Amino acid sequence: MANSRTAIVVVNYGSSALLESNLVASASTTDLVVVVDNWTDDAERQRVRRLAREHGWLVEEPATNTGFGIGMNRGASRALRCGATSLVLLNPDARLAPEDVARLASQTEADADILLAPRIERPDGTPWMGTTMDLRLADGSVASSRRRPPGAQVMEWVSGAVMALSADLWRRSGGFDPDYFLYWEDVDLCRRVQAAGGRVAVDESVIAVHDEGGTHADGGGRAKSETYYYYNIRNRSLYAAKWLDPASRRRWALLTPRVAWGTILTGGRRQLVHSVRPWRAYARGLAASIPFALGRSRGRSRRTVRVLESFPVPSEQTNPYIVQLRDALRASPGVELTCWSWRDALTGRFDVFHTHWTEALIERRGWRSTTVRRALFGIFLARLWVTRTPVVRTVHNLELPDGLSNVERLYLRVVDRLTRVRIVLNEFTPEVANARNVLIEHGDYRAWFAPHERSEPVRGRIAFIGKVRRYKNVEGLVRAFKQVDDESFSLHVAGSPSSADLAESLLALSADDERVTLDLSFVEDARLVAEVTQAEIVALPYHEMHNSGSVLAVLSLARPVLVPDTPFNRALASEVGARWVHMFDGELSSRTLVDAVARVRRDAGGEPDLTRRDWNDAGRRHRNAFVLALRTGGGRA
Repeated sequence: MANSRTAIVVVNYGSSALLESNLVASASTTDLVVVVDNWTDDAERQRVRRLAREHGWLVEEPATNTGFGIGMNRGASRALRCGATSLVLLNPDARLAPEDVARLASQTEADADILLAPRIERPDGTPWMGTTMDLRLADGSVASSRRRPPGAQVMEWVSGAVMALSADLWRRSGGFDPDYFLYWEDVDLCRRVQAAGGRVAVDESVIAVHDEGGTHADGGGRAKSETYYYYNIRNRSLYAAKWLDPASRRRWALLTPRVAWGTILTGGRRQLVHSVRPWRAYARGLAASIPFALGRSRGRSRRTVRVLESFPVPSEQTNPYIVQLRDALRASPGVELTCWSWRDALTGRFDVFHTHWTEALIERRGWRSTTVRRALFGIFLARLWVTRTPVVRTVHNLELPDGLSNVERLYLRVVDRLTRVRIVLNEFTPEVANARNVLIEHGDYRAWFAPHERSEPVRGRIAFIGKVRRYKNVEGLVRAFKQVDDESFSLHVAGSPSSADLAESLLALSADDERVTLDLSFVEDARLVAEVTQAEIVALPYHEMHNSGSVLAVLSLARPVLVPDTPFNRALASEVGARWVHMFDGELSSRTLVDAVARVRRDAGGEPDLTRRDWNDAGRRHRNAFVLALRTGGGRA
């Protein structure tokens, strides 16, 4: 495929020496490599950074050890943003010949429904995994598919040590489930690949070398680490809670002591004499399995999570992102959604509070209303703290809005302290100490705008459409446009301003230029579609742009945008196509506007690639974030 691009993704945890010996060799001919360096210590991070500089790798740097699944999801998201069409997922202790990386990737490009693994050998050449594996559904044990008894009910899977799949299959399956932390997440992914219409296979002509002891051995020999034993025992039961019917789950639970003992014995019997660790792991693993067997799984996919949203029941003027999110959550199994009301906030039943623009709940209005709402919000925060109800916050903006009072700032700081998971809309959102970042990309508006009629572009038309705020620099846009020395150009601004002063400023700026037209009122959807599609380009010259629903709204209508040069916008240009995202650095100028229109005319045709912005999986991904918050925040899970 002419436009194919392979990415290698590796999650590292204290294994920079393995990266140097294995990844350097495997990735020598692959131009896109993403290493997710789960935090161990500063020295390790510096070693990974040095390797990345030397070999041109991209590095993701979580502030904590996120585990394998979350780390791999983060790395894959970065790779997809960089245009990857196929993913090769490697452990640090696994090595492939560069030509075999290409061979696996080419097969997944040709067959977007296959999750493919190589034959895996140990460093001494003995087989480690030569074919697909069976998860035997009768008891939850695992064995080679070649040793399958006649009539056995099984689920085939392949090892996460080396996997390759198309970007399309990754998106359809949803990536790794973050509930596992370590081990069994590859089994779970194979199950969801098959549920998404895919299949798993092994290409036995491709050989990978896997030094299994490099990441989870315990002192040499056959013995494994306590972590290995514990999570293998625990996560077998977690898988059962997620995927099995009650009768099968009970059967697995009764067999857990026997199967768990078999897991311990994979490290040999000598370890049982020399160390207490396997015994401790056995006991801990059995104890951790009990809640799953009883149906009280923190990560169980069928359990309903009650979510209180920070937005009220949507109206005609509600941000379409919110409406589409509400609809996606309502359609997602395992989520019970309640829109904001003071009654539900103070007396209703919910497990998680999900907030977007929290300041909207306490913004100043009349003095009486402001006083009452601030008092009620203080009581609400006290309820969250006493009941240990976790907060999930979607990070739309990095900075607080201007003009907040001291009380408002205090309340927002308390919300941040109670936040356990932050849903980030792009990978450039920095980590914070007390909360985990979960990437869920901002969805598109294609289906939302579909009922409305589009217009033909007016030659020379530049537009700004949306709420008019100071930080969006609409005044700067008008000033720059007035310097355009071409009467065929026009500028149209449509949207409600945040203040009368801003409206007066815009009216004064545009008064002496007939080419500038203003419609300073709320723009309903039908008019938004018409006015965006009348433009040759939509200019959104914000002073700062970390995320922007307005950009995606314009792209959803197949019109290019002019935006500031930021990491987010550079990644977006790579994702959707450079001809759709035009950028400027520094102050906006008339030359920037004229040049952008010229480029649009030169590259006209087609539509932006918004594949990754589909809403179909948004509800499930949000539910996973809510469950993660319950698991880390001490709430009822």
